Amino acid sequence: MAQELRADPDELIKLAAACLAAADTLGGRYRSDHGELDLPADAFGNTEAAAGLARTAAAVGANAHRAVSAHVEVLEEDADALLQTAFAYLAADRQAMQTVGNARRAPL
Repeated sequence: MAQELRADPDELIKLAAACLAAADTLGGRYRSDHGELDLPADAFGNTEAAAGLARTAAAVGANAHRAVSAHVEVLEEDADALLQTAFAYLAADRQAMQTVGNARRAPL
């Protein structure tokens, strides 16, 4: 026999808020501090390897931007899914209460 899966809508809403807070913190810190990742070409000195190091550092910065952006997007999508689930539970509970309430008032 299948067991009922039940979640507390209030807890889902709290978890969604935590996801949004994490997305905001991660995204905000990255936006405010990402300039420190961009190193000028002369930061790598004047050796033969300097140009390659500069290109590699630029590529790492671009990858970091994509990774952080993707992570923030996933956290925001998770928050949205959690909120939708919480509201679905609330709507189902409301509907069940109305149905049960109407059934109790039905004539015998």
